[in-house]
Amino acid sequence: MSNLLFIDTSGSLAAVAHAKEGEVTEIIYHNDSKTQAAVLNTLIEEVLLRSKTTLQDLDGICVCAGPGSYTGLRVGLSIAKGIAFSLNKKIMLFDKLILTAQSFRKSESNADKLIVLSARQDEFFMALFDAENQVKTVPQHILLPDLLSLSKKLNKDTILITDQENLPLDLNTISIDNSFKIDFESWLQLAEKRRRAYDWDDLAYSEPLYLKAAFTTKQKNKSSINP
Repeated sequence: MSNLLFIDTSGSLAAVAHAKEGEVTEIIYHNDSKTQAAVLNTLIEEVLLRSKTTLQDLDGICVCAGPGSYTGLRVGLSIAKGIAFSLNKKIMLFDKLILTAQSFRKSESNADKLIVLSARQDEFFMALFDAENQVKTVPQHILLPDLLSLSKKLNKDTILITDQENLPLDLNTISIDNSFKIDFESWLQLAEKRRRAYDWDDLAYSEPLYLKAAFTTKQKNKSSINP
């Protein structure tokens, strides 16, 4: 069986975990997004110390690559790639929307799951899954009017799982917040399935899954300003 390190810095609650022989051995959480870059290496060291393993022992590194915090995604993936490059380790990237869906067990009512995570005001990251957590609508960036239009086409028993309060969708809703924790047992199952299929990502071309461009302001045209 495998020996894997897991890193999630996609939100305000960062997490580092270790799994060996198909079982999660240790998880450490850090709830200050402003200090993730400063403490992530220490969290990794502590998780491995508690698990009685080393970076050299790892078979690979699994990273929640987004969507989420631009800074957090860059921090987590940069450190993962640094370890992988220096020690010749493999890497796997995972989509946060898929991991969120996997964190909720199969619906007893066989209902679909609509995952909606906040991007900016009236902008969201969205994906639709069936009761078996198979993707029906691929993860994407979507604006509120388009989300409202999509929701009208869904089955009425679809379960909405969202971190956005007062979202005007007429669906059964499960609310999550900044304290939401990805289920590492479910994540491990996905990772093991990919590992057995030798489905690793290309380390050199691994990038955060932003799903949308970074927000920037347009620079003023200095040539139009009178001297």
